[in-house]
Amino acid sequence: MLVICLLSLWGCIREDPIREYVVQRPPSRGSLWFFKLLGPEGQVSSVAASFRAFVESVTFDERTGLPQWRLPQGWSEQSSDSSIRYRTLKPAGEGSLEVAVTQVAGRVPPSAEDVQTQAELLREQVGGKAERPQTGGSGTAAPPSDSAETFSVGPYTARWFDFAGETARFGRTRLLAAMIAVPISPQTSAAPSASEEPLPFTYSRPPEWRDAPQTGFSVVSMAAGEGDRTATITITPAAGGLLANVNRWRNQAGLSPLNQEQLEDHLQTVEAGGKTLLYVEALGEDRAILGGVLTTGQRMWFIKLDGAPAVVEQERERFRAFLESIRVL
Repeated sequence: MLVICLLSLWGCIREDPIREYVVQRPPSRGSLWFFKLLGPEGQVSSVAASFRAFVESVTFDERTGLPQWRLPQGWSEQSSDSSIRYRTLKPAGEGSLEVAVTQVAGRVPPSAEDVQTQAELLREQVGGKAERPQTGGSGTAAPPSDSAETFSVGPYTARWFDFAGETARFGRTRLLAAMIAVPISPQTSAAPSASEEPLPFTYSRPPEWRDAPQTGFSVVSMAAGEGDRTATITITPAAGGLLANVNRWRNQAGLSPLNQEQLEDHLQTVEAGGKTLLYVEALGEDRAILGGVLTTGQRMWFIKLDGAPAVVEQERERFRAFLESIRVL
């Protein structure tokens, strides 16, 4: 009887077999580094090969997380006082051409939506339409593509953007840009990115809103509504200028883009504790977006309510009150 009891007890405590599951690795926090060259099409095309070689030379310090590179012959470098731009590079003998090096917080690896968002912001800087640039005498120009080319910069994944169009500033314009996704490593001791820094302002959230997973480059994400009738509220540090972002919102809402003069007619203001925020609405038939723009020091923040028109209309007063509750520290 004792043997039978022991065998029964052993059967009860026997562990289940180990089960293995394959799951997709979630994105980690990191930095998206941008290297952008924008100017007259002929000038940009003449240094396109040098610019690509420069991007491919970039490495990142394991301790600081900051980029290092080899400058092409004759190029010069200068630091920047802006909290947005890290460095400005000047190609040799090409007039006013500049390479802007900037950093934004983001998910690594970026999602397809993140890449598409950046492509839209860049495309709008050449007039909002990707076209085939004219190759001129150097033969270095390559046709741009709506899809970002993926390539490697050391151990990191990069995207290459190439757009051309017509702008009032340059006439025939070409933009080349690389986006390099760099995860935050345990050794990194550089200054925290925007997603880790405390916000330079406070706010009062309506009790009807709830926390939601962060999306894209947002540092705060909330949701309103229930079931299929929901809208998202996000706070995102600047990635692109005011006009480019407003036109991106209008495009998402199915509306036509604005020029600078038209934008000024659409802007309103919201007073928040002695600080003036800009406010704009993009109301489409199937999607509506309300946006607030806050400037703190040299940084710009986009605060957005995005969702079905009925839900956005329902949340409009709460969103305005949310903007009015902001207090810059």
